[in-house]
Amino acid sequence: MTGSISDIYDIITEKETGAQSAAYKEKMLHPVPETKVVDRDKFIIEACKDKVVIDIGCTGTNSPTQLHQAILKVGKEVWGIDKEKCDTPHFIEMDVEMGDFNSITVKPDVVICGELLEHLSNAGLFMTNLKAFACPIIITVPNALTIAGYKHIDKHVENVSKDHVAYYSYTTFKELARRHDFKITEFWWYNGKPLIAEGLVFVVEKENGNS
Repeated sequence: MTGSISDIYDIITEKETGAQSAAYKEKMLHPVPETKVVDRDKFIIEACKDKVVIDIGCTGTNSPTQLHQAILKVGKEVWGIDKEKCDTPHFIEMDVEMGDFNSITVKPDVVICGELLEHLSNAGLFMTNLKAFACPIIITVPNALTIAGYKHIDKHVENVSKDHVAYYSYTTFKELARRHDFKITEFWWYNGKPLIAEGLVFVVEKENGNS
């Protein structure tokens, strides 16, 4: 098949116009809520002010990430979890994908999972393990539908970290959350323009509350 991705997309669009069945539309076309763009780090830091915080995936090359260091400055009590040892107060060494979060005795006010889900081989297991926490959970992920990704793939180049194993959109994350008994209570874009922004911010809670 020859031609740019835009040419291919135009052909598909023209072919489907007026010909999509109700069943196709129900299965394949999903509305995305209108929402605004936020500064990812500022949003998370504000959510952590004066709170007991657990930051999952807090390590960057055996030291706290910049975001974790910022959270330490505003949180009432901040815990970090990662599989690599980290020089930060209140650190729990644990495989974030396979670890048992029920073994953690800290009762957080908020849990942070920033730019983590796309690295995990078993995101479903991770979501199930998150049910150990009876509080809001902030999850951020890169957007699968970025304008930057489109521009690169049109040149036969994929714009993605070599450490990522998945892409997420609003719809795919919503389904992942639903399958593991979470509901989305807040949804925002970060960096860029709505729909084609760099990433997505979700605040989720268990469907059954604290039980």
